[in-house]
Amino acid sequence: MPVQELWLAQAVLFLLVYLTALTGNHLIVAVNILDRRLHTPIEISLLACAAQVFLVVFLAVSEMSLLMMMCYDRYAAICQPLRYDLIMDRGACGKMAAASWLNGGLFGAMYSAGIFKLSFCESNVIQQFFCDVPALLKNSCSETHVVIDVSVDVGIGFGSVSFVSLVVSYVRIFLAVLRFPSTEMTDYSLSLHFVYLIVDP
Repeated sequence: MPVQELWLAQAVLFLLVYLTALTGNHLIVAVNILDRRLHTPIEISLLACAAQVFLVVFLAVSEMSLLMMMCYDRYAAICQPLRYDLIMDRGACGKMAAASWLNGGLFGAMYSAGIFKLSFCESNVIQQFFCDVPALLKNSCSETHVVIDVSVDVGIGFGSVSFVSLVVSYVRIFLAVLRFPSTEMTDYSLSLHFVYLIVDP
């Protein structure tokens, strides 16, 4: 398939995915506006609340970890193209995905265990759309929340390291791209594009 036709097919595919996501978001907003039952507090069990806290933290940390690993993948492809197959083989990709999910699971378990060790003596109404750590802390009458404080500190540290890693990786990528001669840039980007399609179908 010629390159232009391939780009056109990818553009149409991404447009369809974007429009589907946009339509879904508009439907969620419309249902929330039209259904009056969604404007009143709903009951949720303690177990369901704990599951929400775990899943929100798990998914957020896993996504951050995956973004960091995708950035490393792009860094390896552009800055070390000859060693790319050695650095990012199938085993490495599987290990990085498993590490991101494990990381999310550890953070989710830390936050869930920390928040539900606290005692709650205030109202059981949570001023939030879902069970979230800050909203639950407002309803807690515990004087100290050491586990939550430690979890927040670890989360801030992890987020800071992730952000710095992303910035450093992209700066190196941009500097590497700027060093390419302008006549070779198109050929190199096309070859990288085809290598990426072959490695990650």
